[in-house]
Amino acid sequence: MAEVAGTLITEALRRVRDPRGEAHARSDVLTFLDRCQKMINVFTKQGLDPVTVTTTPMQQVYQMSDVLPDAVDIVDIKEGNRSLPRVPWPTLFYTDREWTRAQGSRYEVFSQLGLDLLILHPAESIAGSIVAVSVKDTADLANEDTATDVVDDDLPAVLDLLEAVLNLRQREFTPSADAMKRAASRLLVDRRP
Repeated sequence: MAEVAGTLITEALRRVRDPRGEAHARSDVLTFLDRCQKMINVFTKQGLDPVTVTTTPMQQVYQMSDVLPDAVDIVDIKEGNRSLPRVPWPTLFYTDREWTRAQGSRYEVFSQLGLDLLILHPAESIAGSIVAVSVKDTADLANEDTATDVVDDDLPAVLDLLEAVLNLRQREFTPSADAMKRAASRLLVDRRP
């Protein structure tokens, strides 16, 4: 069951010894909580969303905001029953200096350039479609009554990360480092096969 933001804010303020919110306004903590849940969601890849994207002939570079508006990170791209390998975008240049003009009968690889661009290489001469599996962005926390989007198992890591941020704001570096270590250990231990 998703937790409401107000409960998590109260817990985070208690952890940093500011229960009445004198050093940290609750609205600021809400903003930090929103960002922390987004970071944990990207790391854990819990909100996967498969989307069919129609491709354009002779185009390799696509704006993510146009083709995958809710995506934060692309996990996989399938063309038919074939999964395309992901490569770092500089690899395209080292493989072929004319990569921006390359054409082919099917896509061979994909790359993501930041949060803005999706590259499907080489360009196809006809329109087609792919299925992009991406990490969906979490909904913004509008107020303290808004429920979080991360799964309950990841809430302790979100709280630890939020605690680290609030301690940094207070210039409490040792407690901040301890909270970061707790968050990292929770995330890494929970993900071991």
